[in-house]
Amino acid sequence: MTEAQNSFLPAVFLSHGTPMLALAEDDYTQAVHGYFRTLPRPRAVVVLSAHNRSQSDVVEISAAKQPGIDYDFSGFPNELYQLEYNCPGSPEVAIEVAARAGAAGFKTELNTTHRMDHGVWIPLKVAYPEANVPVVQISMPYGNNASAVLKLGQALAPLREQGVLILGTGGAVHNLSKLKWSEKDTGKAPWAEEFESWLMGCLARKDVQSLVNYRDVAPNAELAHPTPEHFYPILFTVGAALSGDRALGIYEGIQYYSLSMFSFALTA
Repeated sequence: MTEAQNSFLPAVFLSHGTPMLALAEDDYTQAVHGYFRTLPRPRAVVVLSAHNRSQSDVVEISAAKQPGIDYDFSGFPNELYQLEYNCPGSPEVAIEVAARAGAAGFKTELNTTHRMDHGVWIPLKVAYPEANVPVVQISMPYGNNASAVLKLGQALAPLREQGVLILGTGGAVHNLSKLKWSEKDTGKAPWAEEFESWLMGCLARKDVQSLVNYRDVAPNAELAHPTPEHFYPILFTVGAALSGDRALGIYEGIQYYSLSMFSFALTA
């Protein structure tokens, strides 16, 4: 994997599933790792996760030299809590992110003590298992609406032309109350498949407005996303699109009956 300095890098959305992803070796992990191996190594990954949400309109930006990880989940095998992901941070890129987000009207705050939540380090452990790519996490301006998350992605899109990969992680379909833990690879909820198919169609048509208004226009929207935080990272990724981008599917599939693992890249 060659180093990216002035390379155009994609904007990517990864459905990060459950924390058990960190221990998995399956078709999803193979597809995601395989895709990232085709890319130049980024200067940094700037990532927005469903699990780090601002309680105000301030966007917090990780500026730690060594961010470390948080085991922000419970009830899983002890093996998960022994894992490490010791990637570096990038205070320099954090400052660039703050400048661009600030210019777009967001209030920003650099955080030198932030630890990455599992929505960041677990999918990155699949994408970059060597932990050799600097990571800058930004918080989701959850107090704002869908358009604000899209706008944040738009503000950071130019970083893609400077060797930075933009990443959103959440879930294409995410309703934990409907999971069937004994059916990881058997059976698919028709309503989840319908929502996943609608999402793919919007991406193919570049129908950004429908994505922003998904709660009003998508089939089974409230069932697929009882709360919006796992959908909003899709809007962050779509906001970071550049002219000429197309949607490239990285993985398509549903686990545990209703948990979509659909992941995609926006790339030229």
